[in-house]
Amino acid sequence: MNENNVDYIIDFVLPIGPTGSIGPMGPTGVIGPVINQNLESSIFVEYQNHTGNSSLNINNYSIFPINSNVFGISGNDVAIDVTGYYEFTIYGVLKKTTNQEIFLYLQTRNTTKSNRLITIKLPATENQIYFSQTKIGTYNTLQKVSILLDKPSNSDAIAEKIHMVIKKVPLNT
Repeated sequence: MNENNVDYIIDFVLPIGPTGSIGPMGPTGVIGPVINQNLESSIFVEYQNHTGNSSLNINNYSIFPINSNVFGISGNDVAIDVTGYYEFTIYGVLKKTTNQEIFLYLQTRNTTKSNRLITIKLPATENQIYFSQTKIGTYNTLQKVSILLDKPSNSDAIAEKIHMVIKKVPLNT
């Protein structure tokens, strides 16, 4: 502090006041319901960076538990070999410098039809998007799951650090 061209230093400590009494502990609350949060199986897939107008290539994957019969790999597809409820999550980055829309799809398909379960759009006005999206679906037939990059042929778009997690969840119908 400076007043009238004189420097002043204020140096003091506030004493600690007396502590009040601590009351008795209250009664224990009611125990809530127990929910089975176990997963039946899950797969974690890491994809290679991708610039083509096609399916992304699998770089690495892990299936849990190791002896699971729920998931398999077939080329660049994840095969879902057991019917049931599944949670799908994809995340990563889409980048480009051209002024065009770019799409990334998580697609499920069986022998009769395909379904774009998750769609990520990089608008023409944006150059980059970080994304994460989750959806839950039920499947009564075996499925193949893939991720597709859809872009104009003259686009410099790239899908980077793309990951997918699929979990078989124990929901009752």
